[in-house]
Amino acid sequence: MNTLSDTGNLSGLLAKLKKNRDKVPLETLKTKYKQGYDKLLAEIKAEAENVFLPIALKGPAWLEGAKLNSFQQEKLTSIMVESYKEAGGAKKIGHALFTNYSIEEAQAAAEEVNKVFLEHLEAADFFNEGTGLFITEPCWKEGGPAPKIYNEFIDRFWDEDTGDWRAPRPGEAEEEHGFWYNSFCKLLNEWMKKEGG
Repeated sequence: MNTLSDTGNLSGLLAKLKKNRDKVPLETLKTKYKQGYDKLLAEIKAEAENVFLPIALKGPAWLEGAKLNSFQQEKLTSIMVESYKEAGGAKKIGHALFTNYSIEEAQAAAEEVNKVFLEHLEAADFFNEGTGLFITEPCWKEGGPAPKIYNEFIDRFWDEDTGDWRAPRPGEAEEEHGFWYNSFCKLLNEWMKKEGG
């Protein structure tokens, strides 16, 4: 299980909710004490989002701190939303907290969402959304070097000799260059195949 952030405030809010429901009929809470009751529910919801969303939507190490362009961010957000919906995150976490008053159950539900999220990231090959051809000026010249393969999420170049990603050499990543994303290269390749008949 993931380590939870401080849950003291959430525990206190859940204890208060349970105490209120045990002592006061629900209908009375929803009418006579509606303002205070709704405020308590909203506080629990906000605190739950602070605690459990980071668990539910925690990405792999290579995604942490990655600078995403608008297209990548849009795609990632779509995967997050779809994963949360598919795993029933809101319903399960809500039931755990508002019905069973259980932080542990809510954490387990958040981890279920995270499992689905990571599976969707892998299925979408999202890592390679940050991969592309690093094309410097000499690459365009006849007999020039082939473009390097670079991943901007991890700031690494692909090393054909070792079959692994390597750190940029001094000044290498700062060279003036064009960058053709992997997704663009795929589209270009498909178009060239169609044009070629």
